Amino acid sequence: MEQNVKLKAKDDEIKNLTTVVQRYVAPSSINLD
Repeated sequence: MEQNVKLKAKDDEIKNLTTVVQRYVAPSSINLD
């Protein structure tokens, strides 16, 4: 049960990180290597 909470927290972190990356990359149209 605790494992599921950790996995969900990790999943939320990844989603937040993806959102932040898209917010920076999309407007400036930077190609990442």
